[in-house]
Amino acid sequence: MPKHEALVRLSNYIEECVGRREPQTRKLITFADLWSSFSAVREGRWSTKTREDLQYLFNKHVIPTIGHQHLHEITLVSVQRLLNQMAEAGYSSSAVGRVRTYLKASFNFAAEEAWIERDPARKLTLPNLTHKSCERFLSIDELRAIMAIAPPREHLILRLLSVCGLRPSEVLALRIEDFEGEQIRIDEALKERQRGEGRIGHTKTAESDNFVPIPPDLRHEVETWILGHNDRTDPRAFLFPNAAGSAFGVGNFLKRHLKPLAVQAGVAGVTFQAFRRSSATHMQTHATVKDMQRHLRHSNPYTTLKHYAKVIPESLRSAVAALDAQIAGGPEKAGETPE
Repeated sequence: MPKHEALVRLSNYIEECVGRREPQTRKLITFADLWSSFSAVREGRWSTKTREDLQYLFNKHVIPTIGHQHLHEITLVSVQRLLNQMAEAGYSSSAVGRVRTYLKASFNFAAEEAWIERDPARKLTLPNLTHKSCERFLSIDELRAIMAIAPPREHLILRLLSVCGLRPSEVLALRIEDFEGEQIRIDEALKERQRGEGRIGHTKTAESDNFVPIPPDLRHEVETWILGHNDRTDPRAFLFPNAAGSAFGVGNFLKRHLKPLAVQAGVAGVTFQAFRRSSATHMQTHATVKDMQRHLRHSNPYTTLKHYAKVIPESLRSAVAALDAQIAGGPEKAGETPE
């Protein structure tokens, strides 16, 4: 360590030995205190999504377990057990890995601040994760079966999910003004973990904040839906409001509305991710990889695509129309460019 730091630590150590200073590790600093201090210092570097994810993960798993413990009481065993329990509960490798990363970072911060002498997370390892993420997607026949019995609202939402590849948090946050004829603007998303004004916030990534093309037949369905909307004169009204006029919760809408439809249609394993995955899978027969990346609004490593992210290429417009015709039986034929 630098000489001046060594002298400071030596001075502190001497004062502790002669009883003039309480050892740093004897301070009543709990892990909750540490996490609060660490977050205050580091969150300026975090994206909104990272901050929200960490707040959720630590408030759910870490703080209830070791938040009340003093730092000098926490051992490698206790933090390793915490990760092991998350893995046994079936949490994804990304969630467990993120908790491990920030546990190590926070204890390293405590060591730098001389709050602890030994870092209990220094040898913290990622447990074996046997849980495999679901790769379920729906076939064209399964999509048609659900849509055949869906009422107007669910029918339109299903088309937006499976044809346009929208995320559920984006669909349920759509407002009337977001519909712009041949395209839908995506600039908001539902935040399930937030309450009040923070419930509607930014989209997942900068690339997600974009425009999505709407084929003619789907456009007509959206127009028809808006004509029958109770608040059609209010451009800021949600396109699919709940009884209170606010946005549906993602899990609530899936559980109460889409899953019962899927069961009735004899389709198992329906999740929102399955619809988005279905859109990407079936789009392969109509579009290039470049168009698929733009269609799903994923982050793209190519600078040219980033510069033209707001431009909807005709090839993508044609591909979306062809997919809509294949799923919903629209007037366009696969491979035919709509006017």
